Amino acid sequence: GRPRTNLKRVMECIAMPLPEFCRGLLGAYQPEWVEMYLQNSPQNETEYLTPFEDSAKALEILKSHGVKIAMASNRENPEPVLKRTGLIKYFDDYIGAKAPHGKLNYKPKPDMLLKLLELFNLEADNAVYIGDSDLDAETAYNAGMRFIGVPRGFFKAESLLKFGAWRVINNSLLELEDILVNN
Repeated sequence: GRPRTNLKRVMECIAMPLPEFCRGLLGAYQPEWVEMYLQNSPQNETEYLTPFEDSAKALEILKSHGVKIAMASNRENPEPVLKRTGLIKYFDDYIGAKAPHGKLNYKPKPDMLLKLLELFNLEADNAVYIGDSDLDAETAYNAGMRFIGVPRGFFKAESLLKFGAWRVINNSLLELEDILVNN
């Protein structure tokens, strides 16, 4: 007896911390499930995750303009994925739920974004958070930051705007140059 699920429900839960993900899809949570996942999935997760097609070029352009770039991820440690995809060279810093800056609360709590603001010595109104889900929008809101929505995957532009996006990427991450540098 676990509840039946579908793609829509999986996509709604995909960015959630693992305990909430289990509750959302399985209707229950057992700590040993998370341990089993963490023991068995990182290799597969690292192998199968791929960046958006225009990610590297957009990050390269932003770096050429001196934009500081960081990542906040609900992954325990985003470094293996960043290394495998070759994107790590574009990031001035990155933060996961447990590494590299110690244990922090999962998004949508603002801890990861607040830690990055502290590390960069920035106020929230001088930074933006870019993401592709309602959880990302809520995290930005909780940190007092503007949010740029990327409608890829489950969440469409209208949904991201409804969740409070300051701006939404319409076609390509290359639009970030106009939004962040040219305006």
